[in-house]
Amino acid sequence: MPDYLKVIVVDFDNTICVFREDFACEELIAGAKEGLESLREAGYRITISSARNNVMYGGCGGEPHRLMYAFLKEHELAFDTIDTGGDGKPVGYRYIDDKGVGCPRTAQGAVDWPQVCRLILGEEGGTAPLP
Repeated sequence: MPDYLKVIVVDFDNTICVFREDFACEELIAGAKEGLESLREAGYRITISSARNNVMYGGCGGEPHRLMYAFLKEHELAFDTIDTGGDGKPVGYRYIDDKGVGCPRTAQGAVDWPQVCRLILGEEGGTAPLP
């Protein structure tokens, strides 16, 4: 099985953390922690991919990136890597992004993690095998 079939690429703003114009990370999206843990337990590797790594914001050394990393660690969120953007778009089996076409969202526009996990893992959550 190709390695990319074991990777879920996850956006950060309005997917894991509520987006703020000043890039402050204050509020975890409901279900994000549990959703990331469920995907990890099912055998997927999690890659965080965010425009916060854009050179326009200082790249990986910029304040938006540092705030994101600190938030991920503070909330003990399950992830394997943070994409630095240096190799183009990361390759994965699924992409979870509030801006993605067809991505289930809450009424507030954030990712609906329980629904996303049902789609990826099946109704029982975690029982669906990797492709």
